[in-house]
This record gives sequence, structure tokens and C-alpha cells, in this order.
Amino acid sequence: MKEGDFVWMGVSHIVTLQALAIFGILLIFIAKHYLDQKWRDRVGIILGVLMLVQELSDLSIRLFYLHQPLTDNLPLHLCGPIYYMVAIMLMTRNKTLYELTYFLGLAGASNSLLTPGEIFPFPHILNITFFTTHGMIVIGVLYMTIVLGYRPTWKAFGKTMIFLNVFALLVIPVNYFLNTNYLCYPPPGGTLMDLLGPWPLYLVFVEMLGVVLFLLAFSPFLISDVIKWRKKKEKDR
Repeated sequence: MKEGDFVWMGVSHIVTLQALAIFGILLIFIAKHYLDQKWRDRVGIILGVLMLVQELSDLSIRLFYLHQPLTDNLPLHLCGPIYYMVAIMLMTRNKTLYELTYFLGLAGASNSLLTPGEIFPFPHILNITFFTTHGMIVIGVLYMTIVLGYRPTWKAFGKTMIFLNVFALLVIPVNYFLNTNYLCYPPPGGTLMDLLGPWPLYLVFVEMLGVVLFLLAFSPFLISDVIKWRKKKEKDR
């Protein structure tokens, strides 16, 4: 099997998304309602360790089995550093990492899950690791939010936008010296980025799309805060 055979929203794609959703819902439900705080923390650590083990396995397959160059497999596509940040966040419960990964993780990984582009078809191991990698980003962030009680803020929104732009600037010299393509051009075929025009114009639209997706990710908390504010206002009358 080779790249390009993956069918967007085909049977394997839909079943994979359903399996990830079921796993995430069950994990969060059980941890939230049946585990004490000590075991909730332990589960987070276990998830973080498993994420790191999987990522090292994925990299080993690419380098030693598929003989892909290391320069093409650096964690410099947006979900690359986010994945490691989520894993470390789950193991350490670091608030700063949560603030960054909440917006970047939910927006970026969800887009990758829904529009993967050109990847290996199921049951290739890299198809499985692709979906588990991006799925665990979303599940990890939701675990921190729902089970461990963290929440994003407007300040975190600003931090995320600054981080995103600084990261993009730092990647530019890497692309120049290594002749790579991290973050610069839309990935070929079948992703949301295909609709945003040619490089470098599409970068402007990526920034705008990022703001919209971040706001959507933040919207449950905004709505909750408005409801609480209205109830408090009515109670004070």
C-alpha cells in the first residue's frame, strides 16, 4: 500500500473517528465519576507516557523501516510540538502547557482528524499512529479540562496567538537551511488548507481561521460565564 489511497470519510475513516470518540468518552466518564484524585493523576501520567512511547515508535518506523530522512520528520508541523506538550502536560499538570495546548490542540488536531490529507490507508501502522496521535491530543486536553478541572482564559488565548506566531517565525530558518517545508505550504490534497489559497497568502487566512477556531473552542466557557453572570445579576436585584 502507498500514500494517496486513503479515502476521506470512507468506512475506515468514520469507524476510526467513532472508535476514538468512544474511547475518549469512556475514559473521561470513568475517570470523572469512578476514580479519586490520586488515580485521576495516575491515569494522566500513564496517558502521557504512552503518548511518548507511541511517538518514538512512529518515528522509528519512519526512519528505520520506511527510510524517510530525519529532516522530514522533525516535530515542526504544528501538531508535532503540541503532541509532546500534551504528553508532558498530562504527566506534570503544567498550567502553561494546558493554556497553550487547549486552543492549539483542539483546533489543530481536530482539523487533522477530520481532514487528514494524503496518509497511508488502514490498516497501515502509520495510519493507526496518525489517528491515535491526533486523537490523543484532543483526548488529553479534554481530560485535563473535564477530569482535572482546568479551564482556558482570555489571557491563555493571547498567549496562544503569540506562541503560534513566534513558533512560525522560528521555523522559517529551519526550512531555509534544511530545505524543508514545515508550516509554509499547504499539505497536498484533502485538507482544509486547500481552500485557503496559495502560499504565502494562505498564511493570512490560516491566522484568521485560527482565531475563529480558538473562539469556537473557547465558546463553551464564554457561554457558561455569561449564564453565571446573568444569574448573579438577577440574584443581586
